[in-house]
Amino acid sequence: MKDGGVKKCPGYSWVEIGNSKVHRFLTADQSHKSCSDIYVALEGLTMQLKDEELEKLEELKELEKELDEELEKLEKFFEEFKKLEILEVVKEKLEEDLDEELEELDELE
Repeated sequence: MKDGGVKKCPGYSWVEIGNSKVHRFLTADQSHKSCSDIYVALEGLTMQLKDEELEKLEELKELEKELDEELEKLEKFFEEFKKLEILEVVKEKLEEDLDEELEELDELE
């Protein structure tokens, strides 16, 4: 931006301390008469946001743990289902073989 000759307008922030009037300031502004109060308020807001972020992260971690547990249950269920499918195929094959054996016996009689 500097190379292109573009100038940036300063960005102001506003903060209301208590129920008093709203104060306007620039980044790293130390000139305001209530500068220390403003920075205390900002620090409080920053800490509140960090606390809320940590709470959300903990919730997400718990959800991830629950999802992992559910996924593990589904994987076990799927493995059992595959075993049952294999058993069903083996059963059908044995029934076919038995039927063939019985037919051969019938023919011999």
